[in-house]
Amino acid sequence: MDLDLHPGEITSIVGLLGSGRTPLALSLFGLLQPDSGTIEDASGVIRLRSAQDAMARGIAYVPEDRLTEALFADQPIRDNFGVATMERDLRGPFLSLRSMAARTSNAIRRLSVRAPGPGPNISTLSGGNAQKVVLARWMETDPKLLILNGPTVGVDVGSKRAIHELVLALSRQGCAVLVVTDDIYEAMALSDRIRVMTGGRLTATFDAESVTEDEIYAAVTADHPQGESAA
Repeated sequence: MDLDLHPGEITSIVGLLGSGRTPLALSLFGLLQPDSGTIEDASGVIRLRSAQDAMARGIAYVPEDRLTEALFADQPIRDNFGVATMERDLRGPFLSLRSMAARTSNAIRRLSVRAPGPGPNISTLSGGNAQKVVLARWMETDPKLLILNGPTVGVDVGSKRAIHELVLALSRQGCAVLVVTDDIYEAMALSDRIRVMTGGRLTATFDAESVTEDEIYAAVTADHPQGESAA
C-alpha cells in the first residue's frame, strides 16, 4: 500500500510498538534499507543510502529517543542547533562560532526556547526545550519533508502544545510532515490524514476531521489487516 506525502499536509502513522512504524521512518531517512518497494520524489525513483542522501533531498528526521539519537548531551546548545547547517558559519576554511551562536540565539527567541543563551550544554534544558532545539536544527534546513518520530514523548503539556504549533506552522509554509506515533490523540490533533500500521503494513487510512478515536483504536489493535478504509 502506497504512502503519499504532500506539501502542506500532515500525515500521521499510528501503530503499536513492533508495528513497523519506526523502521518505515528510518527507511525514509536513509538509515535503513527497505526490504521491498521504492521511494519516489518529483524527480522519480530515488535511492537513499544514507542520512546524507536524505538530507540532500530535503528530508529531515527527528528521532523518538532524542537523548541518544538526536542530541550531543555534553555539547552546547549552539552546537546541537548548528550541526546540520554548519556550512553557513564557515568563514573561509574556519568555522565562526560567533556566527553559529548568533543564529542559535535567533532560533531561541523565535521558538521561545527557555534557555539563558546558546552557550550552556543542551543537557541543562528541559525535555520540551531540548526538543525545540532539535526541531529548530531541522527547520533551519528548510526541509521539504519533516519526519517526526514520537515528537512529544517525555515533554510536559505546555511544551507539547508549543511543539504542535511549530509543526502546524511548518506545514502551513508548505513542508510535508510525517508524524510517527502511538498517541492517537496526537495524531487526531495534528493530522490531515491518519494511516494505521500493523504487522509492517499500512492497513487503514482515515480523514482526521471525521474519524473517531474508537475507529482508530480498532484499526490499530486489529489482529489482521483490514485493508484500505477511508472515512
